[in-house]
Amino acid sequence: MKHSLLIITLICIAVPAFTQSNDHNFQYKYLYLPRDTDGNIVYQEVVEADGKSSDELFTASRLWFLDTFKSSKDVIQYEDRQAGIIAGKGFAEVLVFPLGYAVVSKVWMDIQVEAKDDRYRYTIKNIEWEDAATPGLKNSIETVFSEEWMYRKNGKPKPKMFEWYDKYYEMITTLESSLKSDISNPPPTRSTDW
Repeated sequence: MKHSLLIITLICIAVPAFTQSNDHNFQYKYLYLPRDTDGNIVYQEVVEADGKSSDELFTASRLWFLDTFKSSKDVIQYEDRQAGIIAGKGFAEVLVFPLGYAVVSKVWMDIQVEAKDDRYRYTIKNIEWEDAATPGLKNSIETVFSEEWMYRKNGKPKPKMFEWYDKYYEMITTLESSLKSDISNPPPTRSTDW
Protein backbone atom coordinates (compact mmCIF):
# COMPACT_ATOMS: atom_id res chain seq x y z
CA MET A 1 0.00 0.00 0.00
CA LYS A 2 2.79 2.43 0.92
CA HIS A 3 4.59 1.70 -2.36
CA SER A 4 1.41 2.30 -4.39
CA LEU A 5 0.86 5.63 -2.66
CA LEU A 6 4.48 6.63 -3.32
CA ILE A 7 4.22 5.69 -7.02
CA ILE A 8 0.94 7.61 -7.42
CA THR A 9 2.49 10.65 -5.71
CA LEU A 10 5.54 10.53 -8.00
CA ILE A 11 3.34 10.25 -11.08
CA CYS A 12 1.21 13.20 -9.93
CA ILE A 13 4.36 15.29 -9.55
CA ALA A 14 6.17 14.11 -12.69
CA VAL A 15 3.31 14.15 -15.22
CA PRO A 16 2.38 17.85 -14.81
CA ALA A 17 6.07 18.83 -14.85
CA PHE A 18 6.65 16.82 -18.03
CA THR A 19 3.55 18.16 -19.77
CA GLN A 20 4.23 21.73 -18.77
CA SER A 21 7.76 21.74 -20.12
CA ASN A 22 6.65 20.17 -23.40
CA ASP A 23 3.59 22.38 -23.98
CA HIS A 24 5.12 23.65 -27.21
CA ASN A 25 5.79 20.12 -28.58
CA PHE A 26 9.12 21.42 -29.86
CA GLN A 27 7.34 23.70 -32.32
CA TYR A 28 8.88 27.12 -32.68
CA LYS A 29 5.61 28.83 -33.61
CA TYR A 30 4.19 28.20 -30.11
CA LEU A 31 6.97 30.00 -28.24
CA TYR A 32 6.14 33.27 -26.44
CA LEU A 33 8.54 35.51 -28.35
CA PRO A 34 6.55 38.62 -29.40
CA ARG A 35 8.31 40.70 -32.03
CA ASP A 36 8.18 44.36 -32.99
CA THR A 37 8.11 45.55 -36.60
CA ASP A 38 11.92 45.21 -36.83
CA GLY A 39 11.83 41.56 -35.70
CA ASN A 40 13.20 42.25 -32.21
CA ILE A 41 11.68 40.39 -29.25
CA VAL A 42 9.80 42.97 -27.18
CA TYR A 43 7.36 42.37 -24.33
CA GLN A 44 5.00 45.32 -24.05
CA GLU A 45 1.58 45.90 -22.57
CA VAL A 46 -0.65 48.78 -21.59
CA VAL A 47 -2.13 48.04 -18.17
CA GLU A 48 -5.24 49.77 -16.85
CA ALA A 49 -4.89 51.13 -13.31
CA ASP A 50 -8.17 52.88 -12.56
CA GLY A 51 -7.97 55.51 -9.86
CA LYS A 52 -4.15 55.67 -9.82
CA SER A 53 -2.42 58.92 -10.69
CA SER A 54 0.63 59.09 -12.90
CA ASP A 55 2.68 60.05 -9.84
CA GLU A 56 1.46 57.03 -7.83
CA LEU A 57 2.26 54.69 -10.71
CA PHE A 58 5.69 56.27 -11.18
CA THR A 59 6.50 55.80 -7.48
CA ALA A 60 5.27 52.18 -7.55
CA SER A 61 7.41 51.57 -10.67
CA ARG A 62 10.48 52.99 -8.98
CA LEU A 63 9.96 50.78 -5.92
CA TRP A 64 9.46 47.76 -8.19
CA PHE A 65 12.84 48.43 -9.86
CA LEU A 66 14.58 48.78 -6.51
CA ASP A 67 13.00 45.65 -5.03
CA THR A 68 13.40 43.48 -8.13
CA PHE A 69 16.97 44.28 -9.16
CA LYS A 70 19.08 44.23 -6.02
CA SER A 71 22.57 44.10 -7.58
CA SER A 72 24.58 47.32 -7.50
CA LYS A 73 25.16 46.85 -11.24
CA ASP A 74 21.42 47.06 -11.85
CA VAL A 75 20.53 50.70 -11.81
CA ILE A 76 17.74 52.97 -12.85
CA GLN A 77 19.30 54.64 -15.85
CA TYR A 78 16.68 57.27 -16.53
CA GLU A 79 13.77 58.74 -14.63
CA ASP A 80 11.52 61.71 -15.24
CA ARG A 81 8.71 62.02 -12.71
CA GLN A 82 6.99 64.83 -14.68
CA ALA A 83 6.83 62.71 -17.83
CA GLY A 84 6.07 59.56 -15.80
CA ILE A 85 8.95 57.61 -17.34
CA ILE A 86 11.41 55.34 -15.59
CA ALA A 87 13.90 53.04 -17.32
CA GLY A 88 16.67 50.75 -16.23
CA LYS A 89 18.74 47.72 -17.04
CA GLY A 90 18.70 44.60 -14.92
CA PHE A 91 19.19 40.89 -15.06
CA ALA A 92 17.35 37.79 -13.94
CA GLU A 93 18.99 34.46 -13.28
CA VAL A 94 17.96 31.33 -15.17
CA LEU A 95 19.02 27.89 -13.97
CA VAL A 96 19.85 25.55 -16.87
CA PHE A 97 21.49 22.13 -17.15
CA PRO A 98 23.71 22.20 -20.27
CA LEU A 99 25.81 19.12 -19.48
CA GLY A 100 23.71 17.54 -16.78
CA TYR A 101 24.78 19.87 -13.97
CA ALA A 102 23.19 23.12 -12.85
CA VAL A 103 24.51 26.37 -14.31
CA VAL A 104 23.14 29.83 -13.56
CA SER A 105 22.92 32.09 -16.60
CA LYS A 106 21.99 35.75 -16.51
CA VAL A 107 19.42 37.24 -18.82
CA TRP A 108 19.98 41.00 -19.19
CA MET A 109 17.21 43.34 -20.32
CA ASP A 110 16.15 46.97 -20.63
CA ILE A 111 12.87 47.78 -18.90
CA GLN A 112 10.87 50.97 -19.24
CA VAL A 113 7.63 51.98 -17.56
CA GLU A 114 5.63 54.97 -18.82
CA ALA A 115 2.89 56.14 -16.45
CA LYS A 116 -0.19 58.22 -17.16
CA ASP A 117 -3.26 58.72 -15.01
CA ASP A 118 -5.21 55.44 -14.80
CA ARG A 119 -2.76 53.40 -16.91
CA TYR A 120 0.86 52.57 -17.62
CA ARG A 121 2.82 50.83 -20.31
CA TYR A 122 5.81 48.59 -19.70
CA THR A 123 8.36 47.55 -22.29
CA ILE A 124 10.99 44.84 -21.88
CA LYS A 125 13.50 44.78 -24.73
CA ASN A 126 17.18 44.46 -25.72
CA ILE A 127 17.25 41.08 -24.01
CA GLU A 128 20.58 39.25 -23.90
CA TRP A 129 21.52 35.82 -22.58
CA GLU A 130 24.91 35.81 -20.83
CA ASP A 131 26.87 32.61 -21.26
CA ALA A 132 27.49 31.16 -17.78
CA ALA A 133 30.69 29.47 -18.94
CA THR A 134 32.07 32.72 -20.35
CA PRO A 135 30.94 35.66 -18.20
CA GLY A 136 30.64 38.79 -20.28
CA LEU A 137 29.78 36.89 -23.48
CA LYS A 138 26.20 37.77 -24.34
CA ASN A 139 23.96 36.75 -27.21
CA SER A 140 20.74 38.50 -28.13
CA ILE A 141 17.61 36.57 -27.21
CA GLU A 142 16.67 36.74 -30.91
CA THR A 143 19.79 34.65 -31.63
CA VAL A 144 19.52 32.27 -28.67
CA PHE A 145 15.92 31.40 -29.47
CA SER A 146 16.22 31.55 -33.24
CA GLU A 147 15.05 28.59 -35.29
CA GLU A 148 18.67 28.15 -36.40
CA TRP A 149 19.84 27.61 -32.79
CA MET A 150 16.82 25.56 -31.70
CA TYR A 151 16.86 23.03 -34.55
CA ARG A 152 19.52 20.81 -36.06
CA LYS A 153 20.36 21.07 -39.76
CA ASN A 154 18.18 17.99 -40.38
CA GLY A 155 15.19 19.91 -38.94
CA LYS A 156 14.98 17.98 -35.67
CA PRO A 157 14.60 20.06 -32.49
CA LYS A 158 17.37 20.39 -29.94
CA PRO A 159 15.58 19.35 -26.72
CA LYS A 160 18.13 21.19 -24.51
CA MET A 161 17.36 24.48 -26.26
CA PHE A 162 13.65 23.97 -25.66
CA GLU A 163 14.40 23.19 -22.01
CA TRP A 164 16.32 26.48 -21.85
CA TYR A 165 13.38 28.22 -23.45
CA ASP A 166 11.04 26.75 -20.79
CA LYS A 167 13.27 28.23 -18.04
CA TYR A 168 13.39 31.57 -19.88
CA TYR A 169 9.60 31.55 -20.33
CA GLU A 170 9.11 30.93 -16.62
CA MET A 171 11.46 33.82 -15.79
CA ILE A 172 9.96 36.35 -18.24
CA THR A 173 6.33 35.60 -17.35
CA THR A 174 7.14 35.76 -13.63
CA LEU A 175 8.85 39.12 -14.19
CA GLU A 176 5.86 40.48 -16.13
CA SER A 177 3.45 39.22 -13.48
CA SER A 178 5.51 40.76 -10.67
CA LEU A 179 5.73 44.08 -12.51
CA LYS A 180 1.98 44.28 -13.12
CA SER A 181 1.07 43.16 -9.62
CA ASP A 182 3.47 45.50 -7.80
CA ILE A 183 2.73 48.57 -9.91
CA SER A 184 -1.04 48.12 -10.09
CA ASN A 185 -1.35 47.13 -6.42
CA PRO A 186 1.70 48.48 -4.59
CA PRO A 187 2.34 47.29 -1.06
CA PRO A 188 1.37 49.67 1.73
CA THR A 189 3.55 52.74 2.06
CA ARG A 190 6.84 51.94 3.71
CA SER A 191 7.28 53.22 7.20
CA THR A 192 9.67 56.09 7.66
CA ASP A 193 9.73 55.32 11.37
CA TRP A 194 12.83 53.17 11.84
